[in-house]
Amino acid sequence: MFSRSLSFPILAVLVVLLTATACVQVWQVGAEWFVQRPPLAIVIRNVAMVAALLVGGWLLIPRPNRTSKAATLLAVAASLFGVGLATQFRLGHDYPRQLSRGEVAAIADSVQGKLRGGTQDSVRKATRRIAAERNAELRRDFEASRIDLRLARSLERAYGPTPLTRQVLGGRAVGPSDNLLLRLIPVMAGLLALLFAARSTVPALLSSHWKLVGFYGSFAVCVATFIYLTVSGGIRGATFAPQELLKLTLPVAWAGFLLHFRNALRPERREVFAKSPLALWIYIIGLLTLPLGVFLVMRDFGQFLVIGLAQVLLLAWFTRSTLYVVLFTGGFLATGITLLSGKTFSAASLLLLLGVVVGAVLAIGAVERYRRRDSLWTSASLALVGYTAIATLAVQLPFIARMIATPRQRFLLWADLYSRHGDPAWWDRSRQIIEALYAFDAGGIAGRGLGEGTPFLIPKAASDFVFAAITEELGIVGGLLILLSFLSLVAIGLRLARQQGEATFGGLVIAGATLLLGVQAVVHIAGTMNLLPMTGITLPLVSSGVSSAAVSWALVGIILGIGSQSTEANTVVIRKDLQRPTLRP
Repeated sequence: MFSRSLSFPILAVLVVLLTATACVQVWQVGAEWFVQRPPLAIVIRNVAMVAALLVGGWLLIPRPNRTSKAATLLAVAASLFGVGLATQFRLGHDYPRQLSRGEVAAIADSVQGKLRGGTQDSVRKATRRIAAERNAELRRDFEASRIDLRLARSLERAYGPTPLTRQVLGGRAVGPSDNLLLRLIPVMAGLLALLFAARSTVPALLSSHWKLVGFYGSFAVCVATFIYLTVSGGIRGATFAPQELLKLTLPVAWAGFLLHFRNALRPERREVFAKSPLALWIYIIGLLTLPLGVFLVMRDFGQFLVIGLAQVLLLAWFTRSTLYVVLFTGGFLATGITLLSGKTFSAASLLLLLGVVVGAVLAIGAVERYRRRDSLWTSASLALVGYTAIATLAVQLPFIARMIATPRQRFLLWADLYSRHGDPAWWDRSRQIIEALYAFDAGGIAGRGLGEGTPFLIPKAASDFVFAAITEELGIVGGLLILLSFLSLVAIGLRLARQQGEATFGGLVIAGATLLLGVQAVVHIAGTMNLLPMTGITLPLVSSGVSSAAVSWALVGIILGIGSQSTEANTVVIRKDLQRPTLRP
C-alpha cells in the first residue's frame, strides 16, 4: 500500500500515460489511414491539458486537507477527460469537413444580394439548399479520398511504393488544429471553480445568499436563455448553451432550501410537514419545474430529465426517503404515456395512464406505510394526480403540441425504433440510434482498436453519441470502464458530501453537483443504447462541447474545493434562520 504522499503522483502519472497512449495511438493510425494527417501538436496539447488539470488541481487543494478521496476523484475526472480528448481527436480527423458558420453566412449574404426584394423565408430556403449541396460535395470528395488512400496503402504493402501511390499518399493535407482557446476553457473553469471553492469565502457567501444566487439566479439564467435564443435565431443558431449554468445555480438553491426546511423535511420532525404541506409542495414542484419553460422552448427533454432526476435524488438522499423517487418515476411514466398518445387518447391509453397513477399512489402509500399522523403521502398523491391531469389537458392545446413535438418524436422512436409512424423524415430522426446500435455490435468485447472503427458514421458522434463511438473501438470492456469511472466519481463525491455533513450547506452542494454529473452520464449512456428516449445530451467530461465541458469541470472543482474544507468551516456558515423550524421562506 502506497503512502498518501505518493498515491496522487502515481495516479497522476498513470492518467497522463493513459492520455498519451490513447492520443499517440490515434495519431499513428491517423498518419497511416486517415484522409487528413492529424497534427502531432494536438497530442502534446491534450497531454499538457490533462497534466495541467492534475497538477493545478492538486496544488489548489489546501495542503492540510489533501485526502486520498480528493486525489482519486481528481484522477478519475482527469482520466475521463483524457479519454474524451483522445476520442474527439480521433473523430475530428477522420470525418468530412462541413461548411463553417462563417461560410454559411457568406452564402446567405450572396443569396440575399441575388434575390433582391425576396423574403427572408426565400433567402433562408435558398441558403439551406446551397449549403446542403456543398456539404454533400465535401462528403463525396472525402469518401473518394478515403477509398483512394486506403487502396494506395494496401497496394504499397503488397507490391511496394510506386509513383502513383506516392502521389496519393503524399498529397494528403494535415488536419486543421482546433481552437486552442476553446479547448482551454474547461481547464480554466475547473481550476477557477476549485480556487474559489477551496481558497475563498465564496461557499460562505453562497450559504448566506442562497436564495439570491440559487432561486433568483436560476430564474435569471432562464430569462437570459430566452433572450439569447430569441436574438440568436433559436437553438440551431446558438453558439453556446447558457442553460448549462442552471447546473451551477440549482444545487445552491436546493442546498439552501433543504436547510431552510430541514426541520420539516427530516424524518424525525415529520409532524412539522403536516402543518403546511401545500407550501412545501409548491416550493418542491416549483424548483423541479423551473427549467421546464426553458427546455420546452429549446425542445431539450434530456437536460430537463437530468436536472429533474438529480434534484429528486438529492431530496431522497437528504430526507432518507424513496417517496420522491417513486413520485418522479410515476410522473415520468405518465409523461411518456401522454407524449406517446398525443391529442388522440385511446381507451387503452387512458386505462394505462390510470393504472400508472393508481400504482404510483399505492407505491407512495406503501413507502410511507400509509401514515395518518401526517399528510405527506396523501399530498404527494394529490400532486401526482394534479400533474397528470394538467399534462393530459395541456397536450390538447395547439401551441403546447408544437413545443413538445420533438420529445414526442423521440418517445415514439424509443417505443418502436423501426416504425415510421408516417414520418417522411424517419431515417434522419432514427439514424443516430440505429448507427449507435450497429457500433455497439461491431465493437464486441474488446473493440476494433482505437482509430480502426467507423464511429464517424454516427451523426454528432463526438458529442451526443460519444459513448457509442468509444465502445465500438474499445469494446464492451472500454464501455464498462467508462461506466465504472463514473460510478467511482459518484461514490467518492457522496462520501465527501457525507464527510462534510448531510445537513450542512457544503455537503448538500457537493451531493447536488455529484448527482448532476452521475445522472447525466447515466442518461447519456442509456440514451445511446436506446434504453431511454434519445436525449441529445453530452457525456460529462468526455464529450465535445465547450459549454457542457466547462460546466462539468466547474462542478468537479466545486466538489473538490468544498470537499477539501474543514467540517468546522462549513458548520459556522449556516445562519440561525436556516435552523429555525418555520415553514416560511
